[in-house]
Amino acid sequence: MNRGKRNIFSIASVVVHEIGHQWFGNIVTMNWWNELWLKERFASYIEYEISMKSYPELNVKIHQLCNIFYAMGEDAFETTHPMAINDKETFLRICSSISYEKD
Repeated sequence: MNRGKRNIFSIASVVVHEIGHQWFGNIVTMNWWNELWLKERFASYIEYEISMKSYPELNVKIHQLCNIFYAMGEDAFETTHPMAINDKETFLRICSSISYEKD
């Protein structure tokens, strides 16, 4: 993928991800931060689905799978934190790729 297409894809992915947050908004609004992964997965799902249709030549599915496998690998360490969050400070400390890519 050339640099121009990669930049367009990166910008489009972020825009679609954020639109996904707005689209699913009240359907998956979380009660507390320990459900962050669910909110992020819905937004990521729509991001990848639209990106695959808009840029079929970019093999977006491979990018999606790489992100999921990366998060699964990160989640497998003994030092991995639980997704339970009891206060704002904990949220700021543990927000990571696991929250965004975990399926």
